[in-house]
Amino acid sequence: MPWRTCNGVHLVCAALCLVSFVLSGGCRKSATELAEKASEEREELLEAQWHFERAGARARNLYHQGKEMQRQSRYKEAVALWAEAIKVDEEVTLIVDLAKNLMADEMIKTAHYRMHRPYENRTFTKSSREILNLIVDEKSDFLEKHVKKAREEIREWEWITGGWKKFARAQRLIDTHQLAEGLDLLEAICKDYPRTPLADKTILLLKQYGR
Repeated sequence: MPWRTCNGVHLVCAALCLVSFVLSGGCRKSATELAEKASEEREELLEAQWHFERAGARARNLYHQGKEMQRQSRYKEAVALWAEAIKVDEEVTLIVDLAKNLMADEMIKTAHYRMHRPYENRTFTKSSREILNLIVDEKSDFLEKHVKKAREEIREWEWITGGWKKFARAQRLIDTHQLAEGLDLLEAICKDYPRTPLADKTILLLKQYGR
């Protein structure tokens, strides 16, 4: 990829980092603290870019291959390619770390969405857990804050997956003409999993049967 394109990619990363920081800091941070933090992040980005441009062509190529895997939501492959890039040339370490931080936020959001909407794609339940497992895997070397958040999401995955299993059981009961039992189970799901896409799906099914 040409140098100018690389530069553009990294500037976009910088913008995303800054936006993420401002949103997370909120009103708790003073204007001075925000400005200092933004300045530090800009310096970190510039340093990462400088090292990246000094790195060998193969390491830079591996980095961009990892970015392409990220765009395809093939996170495990992205992590593996970036690890290989660092082995080839440590000059890419900082730019890889910045990319992984951004990707971790994306991964957690993707996993959260998928665990709550398996009805959209039957592979979502498995893939959401795989994404979270990758973050908590020590070999993947994500920041502790991302590991902590991923562990929280794993607990939510276990909770909501149990709910989807109950939903599937309720549907089987209805399909086998055990209507009362199935509807009772659906009502229990609504109480146990309020304000979730699961509850929304359950309510729609209950309405079909006049409850």
